[in-house]
Amino acid sequence: MELTSPIFDEVNIEVGPSKHFKIMVKKESPKSVYIQSAKLNGKVYNHCYLDYADIMKGGTLELTLGDEPNKKWGVE
Repeated sequence: MELTSPIFDEVNIEVGPSKHFKIMVKKESPKSVYIQSAKLNGKVYNHCYLDYADIMKGGTLELTLGDEPNKKWGVE
């Protein structure tokens, strides 16, 4: 799954019995549409995609958005 800036601030997806995958978004301003950084389960995540297996494990993806592109994020 390719990561892009979502239109929601938070979503909780049920991926199994008593297991969820949460996506949380932090924005600098209402104009923030570019991903600045990401954390997957509290660890720095520098990929522009997310594997299905990671989603199905459950956990939390935190995205920080900003007004300008961060050309150093998502290059791994």
